[in-house]
Amino acid sequence: MLPEVDADFIKAYGVEDGDAATFRADVRANMERELAQGLKTKLKTAVMDALVEHVPVSIPNALVDQEIQALMKPYAERAKNMRLKLEDLNLPRDMFEEQAKRRVALGLILGEVIHKNELKVDADKVRSVIEDMAKSYERPEDVVNWYYADKSRLNDVQQMVLEDQAVAWIVGQAKVADVTVGFDQVMER
Repeated sequence: MLPEVDADFIKAYGVEDGDAATFRADVRANMERELAQGLKTKLKTAVMDALVEHVPVSIPNALVDQEIQALMKPYAERAKNMRLKLEDLNLPRDMFEEQAKRRVALGLILGEVIHKNELKVDADKVRSVIEDMAKSYERPEDVVNWYYADKSRLNDVQQMVLEDQAVAWIVGQAKVADVTVGFDQVMER
């Protein structure tokens, strides 16, 4: 049974005045933000898939090994928290190998696109991405400050934005066809 959408429900959602119109506007804005992110993710995935499929690249084993270690890091931390050794989890290396090769290949390809086209990270886009991520938090300004307070956190966002700029450059060079899809199709995981 679904709850009644009344002032108490709306206040519990976070709209302090309990107004239904404010609540609908907030839900709509969240759905639009999620839709935009979903569309961006689907486009980026399609571009990445096409790059891996059509751009031949020699993948150094040393980089694959480094990437496998990076992919295993969360498992190592989880094992440590459980007072185990990573070896106790019995994770086979080949479980990570294909993903590592893909990530290394994409890193090399995008790195070349960025270098050859002299793409530089756009500070305004970085700020916009951070502000957009912060919108879903109760105190967005604290989240923005949190990112800018630490160079490694800020660098992660800068790298993501630079990668997005490279993808946008690639899309600008490609023949792209628009397709109409429903919200559910975009948001399916």
